[in-house]
Amino acid sequence: MANDDQGASNALLDTMYSHAFFPLITKPTRVDDNRGSATLLNNIFSNDIRNKPNVIPGILITDISDHYMVMAMCKGSSGARDKTRNFKTRNMEPERMAIFKDIIANTDWTEATQHSDAQDAYSTFLQLLTSAYNEAFPMVTKKIRDRRNQPWLTAGLKASIRRKNKMFCQYKKSPTLYARAQYNDYKAQLTRTLREAEIAYNSGLLEQNKRDLRKSWSIMKQILGTSARTTCTSEFRVD
Repeated sequence: MANDDQGASNALLDTMYSHAFFPLITKPTRVDDNRGSATLLNNIFSNDIRNKPNVIPGILITDISDHYMVMAMCKGSSGARDKTRNFKTRNMEPERMAIFKDIIANTDWTEATQHSDAQDAYSTFLQLLTSAYNEAFPMVTKKIRDRRNQPWLTAGLKASIRRKNKMFCQYKKSPTLYARAQYNDYKAQLTRTLREAEIAYNSGLLEQNKRDLRKSWSIMKQILGTSARTTCTSEFRVD
């Protein structure tokens, strides 16, 4: 961060330092080749300042954005990697709100209103409200979709993606016009190849299931990234 000439950055650092938090990222996170500048814009702060800290920082050099992503890995006690691809979340489907309203409307709030102490009344009210919320919006398990394992991504395409990323890192380390041209040409060619591979795979999948209308619609929705659930219009207004 350019804290020498920016008052806001200086104030932020002073505040973090006063609470024993120190920046983990010390290298530029945005490199502008046109202006020849490198700036540290993104950071992570930590109060772990031991000689061998449990927090390991890093910068992910990627061409997704002109701002590099920052990260910090926390060392665990076991070191075992969690391979589960599921996570728990609340079922917040629109129809669950109607269920929640119905539960609230049919809840007996007498237990909360009969208290003479405000704190006891609030605690009882919160308990009843939380119970209604948990019933209306239960916890469900969802699977994380791993976009790295697209069926049309062959081993060769994955190797090409890794090569493209390596070329980007080399270009940023030595930002010459030649390196830039080499990277841009390879990226453009790879983008076309990836698009053609995806189109060919989806076309083949639709061709295989052309006699199964239900399966065909499911494939099309998956390609378009739309949900299988459709929302019907309940009201039309005519001026």
